Parts: sequence; structure tokens; C-alpha cells
Amino acid sequence: MPARANLFVGVKMYSSSFRLTNRDIDLAFEAGHLHLVFQPKIALATGRVLGAEAYVRWLHPDYGLMPPGLFLSFFDRRGRSGDLTRFVAAAAADTILDWRERGQNWPISINISGSDLTDPTLASALDAIVSERGLDPSYLTIEVPEAVFARHSED
Repeated sequence: MPARANLFVGVKMYSSSFRLTNRDIDLAFEAGHLHLVFQPKIALATGRVLGAEAYVRWLHPDYGLMPPGLFLSFFDRRGRSGDLTRFVAAAAADTILDWRERGQNWPISINISGSDLTDPTLASALDAIVSERGLDPSYLTIEVPEAVFARHSED
């Protein structure tokens, strides 16, 4: 049974009373509280890994591992989704290089938010991220979740 208890280390329950601020976002970037996890994309016929999709996670020093559904909307409400997208893109690009050094030539997909779709600087920022690292842009795929389109069609 001890292994089961370890599954929940760093996970806390959330009530409606906890508060996040812009300073929490700044600290998350500065102190390295944000990190990526990866879901592999696998060819079912062969079992071969084709790439991965990156997801951001926030290990908050006071609240523990925060569910993305909680903090992504907070970033968006604070007008900081673009900062988060740039962080995710840069971290994914660095991971592509790290994997390549280890002999794995896998592309990574990242999701962008609805507010990213109207950001006139996003394309140039993403171009800078891949070109500064000497990456072929085809290794960093940008995906727009279906929910983004559903929300925009309701507006």
C-alpha cells in the first residue's frame, strides 16, 4: 500500500477560497515552478513513437500540483496566456534538442489558447524560438484545441 500513498504526493484539494495573483505567475516563471509533461504519439500498427504532445504543469509552492483547468484560465484572465505559450514553446524546443542528442528525433505538439489566435506577435515569437535553436519548424507543431473554437463560436 505505500506505493498508492505516493501517487498523491504534492496534490492538494482546492477550495474556492484560494487566491492567485500576477506575482504567482511571475514567480512560476522565475523559480521554475512550471514544467512540461509529455504524452507520446504512437503508431498503433508498429508501436513506434512518432512524437509527443506537451502539456504544462504548475507545481505551486503553496498549493502543490495545480490542475491545468484551474491555472490556464487564470493565465488567460490575467492576459498572460501569450507568456505561457512562449514558455511552453521554448521548453518544448529545448526538449526536442535534448531528445535529439539522445538519438530520438521526435517532433512535439503544443496547444495554444484562444487569445493566442489574436496575438499579432505570436508567429514571430515562435519563429524566433525555433530559429534561435536551429530547429526545423516542422518539429514544433502548433495545435488549437477544439474547445477554443467552441468558445469563439459562442462569442
